[in-house]
Amino acid sequence: MKKILVVKIITAFLSLFLATVIILILNGLNSAITDNQKSPDYRIEGKKNAKIVIIEYSDFACPACANMNFYIKNLIKYFPDDFEINFKHFPLTNIHPYSFNAAVWVECAGVEENKFFEVGDLFFKNQKEWWNNKDYVKLFEKYTKEAGANVEKIKKCFNESKTVDMVKKDIQNADKMKLNSTPTFFVNGKIAVGGMELVEAIKKEKGK
Repeated sequence: MKKILVVKIITAFLSLFLATVIILILNGLNSAITDNQKSPDYRIEGKKNAKIVIIEYSDFACPACANMNFYIKNLIKYFPDDFEINFKHFPLTNIHPYSFNAAVWVECAGVEENKFFEVGDLFFKNQKEWWNNKDYVKLFEKYTKEAGANVEKIKKCFNESKTVDMVKKDIQNADKMKLNSTPTFFVNGKIAVGGMELVEAIKKEKGK
C-alpha cells in the first residue's frame, strides 16, 4: 500500500510539474506575440488603438498576400472604426527573388513620401508583371509615378542602409517567432496563418 501511495504522489507531482512547465512555455509564446511592436505610422491603416489590432506579415510578391490586401482594404472601408492594421515586411526571397528589393522600395515610399500603401497597393496589383522580371527597377519607377510619389527621392533612399535595416528588422522578428509563410497575421496577439484563419479570428474577436 505504501509503495502504491508513493507512486501516486510521485505521479501527481510529475503531472503538476509538467503542467506548470507547459503553462510557462505558453505564456512565453503569448508574451512574444502580444509584445510584438507596432509598425511606424506610415505602415498603419484603420483606426489607431481600435478594438481589433491586426499585425500582418506580408510579401509584395505573394499572390495570397495580394488577395488578402484587397480583403483588408474592404475591412477598413466597411468597418473604419473597428480595425488597426499594422504592416510588417516578410519577403520570401527563396521563392520570390525581388521581393526584398520591393519591400525596401515601398518602405522608402513610406519614409520619404508617406505613400507606403499607395505604392504598395500597386505592387500587389501588378505583381505578376515584376515579381520575376530582371528589369524590376523600371517597373518600380512606373508604379511610383502612378502613385504620385517622387521617384528620385525613393531611388536615393533605396540605396541607403537605414531603410534596408528596417525591412531586415521585420524579417528578424518573423524568424524569432518561427514564421514560415505569408500572409501570417496576429489578431489581438493570436496567430492566424493565411486568409481563412484570419477571417475566423476576426469573427471571434468581433463576437466578444
